[in-house]
Amino acid sequence: MIPRATLLRVPWNESLARHQDWDLLIRLDAVGVPIHTVPEVLVSVFQGSQGSISRAGDWEQSLAWADAVGATASRRAHGDFVASIVLRSALRARDFRGVGHAMRRTVELRPHTAAVAVGLGGLVG
Repeated sequence: MIPRATLLRVPWNESLARHQDWDLLIRLDAVGVPIHTVPEVLVSVFQGSQGSISRAGDWEQSLAWADAVGATASRRAHGDFVASIVLRSALRARDFRGVGHAMRRTVELRPHTAAVAVGLGGLVG
C-alpha cells in the first residue's frame, strides 16, 4: 500500500512491458521512501498462467533492464534481481550461455540467499 501523494511523485512506469514492480520499488528507494514488509501473508499469488509475461524466458531483456537501473539500485537489490529473475529465466529456457552469465553476475553481486533459491527454482518445471 502506497499513499497516493507518493505515487504522484514517483509514478508507476506504464512504458515497461516487464518488471514494473521492481522498477517502482527501486525508484521509491532511490528517493528515500521507506519500504516495509509485513510478516503476515496478505495475498496469494499464482504464477504460471499461459499468458503470463513472467513465463517468457527472455533473460537477456531482463538483464538489460537490470543493468539500466543498476546505478540507482543497491548492489544487493541488483543481485537479488539477477539471481531471482535472470537466472531463473535462463534456467527455464535451458539457455546455458544465459545460465553461465547469470551465475557469474550473481556471484559478483552477492544477493540474498533467498533470491538465489528462487532463481534455482528455474531448474524445476
